[in-house]
Amino acid sequence: MLAAAALVVVGWQTSSAAVAPDTNVPTIQPPADDGTNGESPDQLASFLQGVMDDVNNSWAQKFQAAGQTYQPAQLSLYQGGTYTACGATDGSVGPFYCPADQTVYLGLDFFQVMEQNLGATGDFAKAYVVAHEVGHHVQNLLGLAPTTGDSASQQSIDTELQADCLAGVWGNDAQQRGLLQDGDLMEGLNAAASVGDDVLEQSAGQPVNPDTFTHGTAKERASWLLRGFDTGKVSDCDTFAVH
Repeated sequence: MLAAAALVVVGWQTSSAAVAPDTNVPTIQPPADDGTNGESPDQLASFLQGVMDDVNNSWAQKFQAAGQTYQPAQLSLYQGGTYTACGATDGSVGPFYCPADQTVYLGLDFFQVMEQNLGATGDFAKAYVVAHEVGHHVQNLLGLAPTTGDSASQQSIDTELQADCLAGVWGNDAQQRGLLQDGDLMEGLNAAASVGDDVLEQSAGQPVNPDTFTHGTAKERASWLLRGFDTGKVSDCDTFAVH
């Protein structure tokens, strides 16, 4: 879980009474094209690297404020397939973080699928993907692990929802620095909802089966992203303590 003991190490405390986020998220609608879709591979790679640098810098400042040193996550962009310290991939698994080499792997082809097949458009939709994967890096650095005895499936869901919340924490920081524009948050919420397990199963023509979930429903993913964005507090991202 997002254990108090782990967070004390970096000066963060969990709340004494963790609660699930308010699931009354705003009505999510696919935002209009903001001009960032259809970018060339070079333009997309440059944008993703810029987001990665900003997310790393944001977390470095948070760790420094807590008296700790942040080890930046690395970024590997690829098309088709690539080799990682966690094994080879053909890109079909989507974006992922490999703790063995502390690297975020993003297949550029995925972002075309995200826009055209999932309806997740806009620059902040892409930024959300980067921030979510760096959220896994933060989990890795803090040694956060579930201790609730939940099933492996539930632990996976809680881990992914926590990364969504941590992505929101970065989003809050970016907003405070004046980097976001009107509509950016909706782009992020739409992206988070578009990769909910229930939505993905429906889009694949499969019956929705909670027993097969690994990342959480669309509502859960959007809710936890919004929780982190609204509060900007790591302590509000204890997804393992709300069952």
